[in-house]
Amino acid sequence: MKTVIVFREGQSGHYLKSVILNNALTNVGFRMTEQYQENNIILTHDNDYELHKIKFDRVLRILPTKQIYLAVYNNFMKKLIVEEYSTAVLNNWQSDPVYWHDRCYYNIVEYHNLITQDIQTNSYPTIINFDQLLNKDYLTDILTRYFQVEYDNDREAIRKAYKELQLPKDLDQNVNNMQDIISVVDDDLLAKNPWFFSYCLHKYEQANNFMPKDRRWSIDNMHQVPTRQLLVSLADQYTLD
Repeated sequence: MKTVIVFREGQSGHYLKSVILNNALTNVGFRMTEQYQENNIILTHDNDYELHKIKFDRVLRILPTKQIYLAVYNNFMKKLIVEEYSTAVLNNWQSDPVYWHDRCYYNIVEYHNLITQDIQTNSYPTIINFDQLLNKDYLTDILTRYFQVEYDNDREAIRKAYKELQLPKDLDQNVNNMQDIISVVDDDLLAKNPWFFSYCLHKYEQANNFMPKDRRWSIDNMHQVPTRQLLVSLADQYTLD
């Protein structure tokens, strides 16, 4: 049976395929090394459902239910850092915080909008829940229901290895106060990765129906290294038109 798995970058499609095929990879990293097509399982970012249901026996789509920001973060670390930059460049981000805030913020805007639209307009009848892909029972159910294979010790090793690489944070908690938003982001994350500062601003704006035009602060505020205090200060500088 020929299966296609449709997903956006950052939604663990390669990981899921590795679990299905029981590929005991030595490095279950952000980007898998195997080909997109293997053993009648095809991975694709092409979102043409009408075409897929003609070409394939089974069509599965990975979508978040809640963890949109986690998927956006994974996308940033996989697509932007791996393909366009490097961890060395990222580690030196504080030399140009204005550039990195701008780059991170608009990456978040782009993919948060895309994933939200994916969820709202989905026409795929069979959804794999991105939020549950590290759940052993959920993986067992997927393997049994769709592929008639057993969840064994080798697959459990793949799951554990991948889980260790994931961000152990609930980025999608239902809060709108900046203090509550930044409570899940420790000082070490703010210092090491500019994405988290931009995430806090974007989530605050989304939760309070603010747009960038509602800001009463400017990009000049980003010349300093971002801190919790700065985030709280900026949160007080919005006005709805």
